[in-house]
Amino acid sequence: MSETAPESPAQGDGQSTTTQSTTEDQTTTEDQTTQPETDWKAEARKWEQRAKDNSAAAKKLADAEAANQTDTERITALEKELAESKAAALRAQAAAEADVPVALITASTEDEIKAQVKALKEWLGDKKPGGNHVPREGRQTKPPKSDDKKAFADFLTGQG
Repeated sequence: MSETAPESPAQGDGQSTTTQSTTEDQTTTEDQTTQPETDWKAEARKWEQRAKDNSAAAKKLADAEAANQTDTERITALEKELAESKAAALRAQAAAEADVPVALITASTEDEIKAQVKALKEWLGDKKPGGNHVPREGRQTKPPKSDDKKAFADFLTGQG
């Protein structure tokens, strides 16, 4: 389309500009009607299917990467697990020999464990964890009352 400057009312009649703008409106309306309407449900189904396909491909990729883990990585993981097991066994053995709780021993090497157990023994000294101490256990502080019924009633009411 070629652009023409709109004519001023003094140069020509007012009908020619109206006819020209009406023709432009019809052209844009025809362009809009020729475009098909989008089926949004179909588009949603299409993208949902693509997402499912992509998630399945991502899972296959993760499985393949796990299967292709190198031998050195596997060996490293197993060595780490073995070291942790040995340390746990050493802690349990040292705790049993020293008669201290295993939870207090946090070291991981044999030398560190021995040093920690030695420090715990020095700290405990001759103190051994014992039960509750009740002073005057088994002793009566008041002589028994002669009337058992009265003593029982006093006991229930809190007077005795």
